[in-house]
Amino acid sequence: MLSDAMVARRNFACLTLNQIFLRIGWIFRTESVLIPAFLDSLGAASWQRGLLPTVGRLGQSLPQLFAAAWLGHRPTYRRHAITATVLLAIPWAALAALLNRGLPTTTMLWLFLFLYTFSWFAFGVYSLLIGTLQGKLIAIRERGKLLAVSNATGCVLSTVAAGLLLPRWISQGNAGYTLIFLTAAIGFVAAALALAPAIEHASEFEPRTESFWAQSTALVRGDANVRRLMAVVTLSYVSLLLFPHYEKFGSTLLGVSPNNRVNMVIIQNLMNALASALVGPFSDRRGNRLSLSIVTATLGLAPLAAVLFTLVPDFGRHWYWLVFGLLGFNPVTGRVLTNYVLEVAPESEHPLYLGTINAVHAAPIIFAPLVGWLIDLTSFQFVFIVFAVIMFAGAVLSLTLVEPRQTNPL
Repeated sequence: MLSDAMVARRNFACLTLNQIFLRIGWIFRTESVLIPAFLDSLGAASWQRGLLPTVGRLGQSLPQLFAAAWLGHRPTYRRHAITATVLLAIPWAALAALLNRGLPTTTMLWLFLFLYTFSWFAFGVYSLLIGTLQGKLIAIRERGKLLAVSNATGCVLSTVAAGLLLPRWISQGNAGYTLIFLTAAIGFVAAALALAPAIEHASEFEPRTESFWAQSTALVRGDANVRRLMAVVTLSYVSLLLFPHYEKFGSTLLGVSPNNRVNMVIIQNLMNALASALVGPFSDRRGNRLSLSIVTATLGLAPLAAVLFTLVPDFGRHWYWLVFGLLGFNPVTGRVLTNYVLEVAPESEHPLYLGTINAVHAAPIIFAPLVGWLIDLTSFQFVFIVFAVIMFAGAVLSLTLVEPRQTNPL
């Protein structure tokens, strides 16, 4: 029989491998570079490109409300997390199968948007399940280590894979994207298999008689810290509205070559690795609240840097990749946010807290199609500066959140 220490190490390894394989698969469907480029190859309009954050974050956020209500009555989560991870692979495998069928471009475009939305629905459920499973299986002061090891390793390995495979695939049109999307699907299947050996004991929580909606409403009304956190998430996550526009910004205003797409993906993931390696141990030592303030402030630097580069275009054209390095902090922000929520919430209410907080992602995203329109109406620079100010406001507000380490010494 395995000791508690051996079970803890085994579970840490399983969750680490799950997130490493997920990161490897994810780089082959990067929404800041590869997906907008694929849409451009299908002749998508600006407003259709602007739909990406909307369908992505609505798909990610809203299902968590329903999944959290269902999950709150489950004694175990591992098997459901495996199923959700497999569901992540299905839309990308389907796209790989459809690309060379000779479908009309318009048909392929709308099929892609449908499957892309499905993939985010699956990711929303996966995020809730893997976060709840992590809160149950990983000790509080080990969660930053999990972030550091899994994200740093996964980003480095995915960067190597992208560097070896993407340059020749991305130039092959549909045949190349078939291989790109198939590789993403394979990575997600491997992530699902990595969870299989994890050991989870059934929880024995007292069942709640109230509906999830009643619990969530009571949580928001009765907890001022949750309300402040929801405001922080809303202000900070407007960064996602700009994701489809960074490449267009660089090519339109600075003349950055489309041939740099692979380099942009690589830089973004290497910075994700570096940020994870630094933020993870820092969070274990100093707490997730301070880490959340730092990473949310960093999000605001990306649009600001892009605008500053236009002031010195000859310099900015060669250094625009730094903007994508700053975008590498975005996945780290989500992980730190999850760890903060897990720390302030009682274990029995992890699904309730995560579902309620993560649903807030959808609040600013519904306006994503308007961002492209606003850019056309004003300018890239104006919109990027406004969004940078909003993100910095979120970082300042995060400093007012409760620091759970003052009351939770575990």
